[in-house]
Amino acid sequence: ADIESHYNIIGEEKKLTQIRKIFQVILTGLLYHEKIYPLGKYLVAALYKIKFFKGSTPEREIRGETNSDFVARLGGAQANLAIHQFGRFDYIRNINSRNYNYLRNSLKNSGFKVLGKDIEKHSPVSSRVPFLVHDPKTALEWFSKRGIELGTWFDGNLSPLPIFNFNVQEFPNLLHVAGHIVNLPCHNRITKTDLQWFDEIIQMFAAENPYQLNV
Repeated sequence: ADIESHYNIIGEEKKLTQIRKIFQVILTGLLYHEKIYPLGKYLVAALYKIKFFKGSTPEREIRGETNSDFVARLGGAQANLAIHQFGRFDYIRNINSRNYNYLRNSLKNSGFKVLGKDIEKHSPVSSRVPFLVHDPKTALEWFSKRGIELGTWFDGNLSPLPIFNFNVQEFPNLLHVAGHIVNLPCHNRITKTDLQWFDEIIQMFAAENPYQLNV
């Protein structure tokens, strides 16, 4: 009852914001398709450049502030899109879990330190598989030349803003991980054939760069 009453008093985002977000979700979904992506990525970049597409973190949040619509109710079209996505939840979860576990095992079999734990009966659905390398910059360049864009999520500490009361020097493990972490992409559009190719690339990287295993 408390949740329902609270939901009823929350406002929606502005209509133009709703339309932009829906358009961004649908268009990026199309442009990121493997057959369109070679050209689509440039259109996506252009739309971000002109600020029609926007990231998930507004400028004010980077400064430790929030917008008035930080918590907002979904509009009708947004809710319908969410319902459609929830209808595919199990299908996407199963594929993501398969891909995530395959890539984790591939990395571990090649000798890399993979972050996270294997928890039985859990279905991991992360969009990235984090692992450690000796030299992240060189690893990013090596994979990029072979058509794989490694991510660098989690390579920085929490915001230094005073409101977080965070002193990075108190967390040496965090500093170590942040200095060596990279992430393989993992999503439901990765096929079984793609996974085999990933496995070959990972083995090649380990064989050609054995020093990268020393972390």
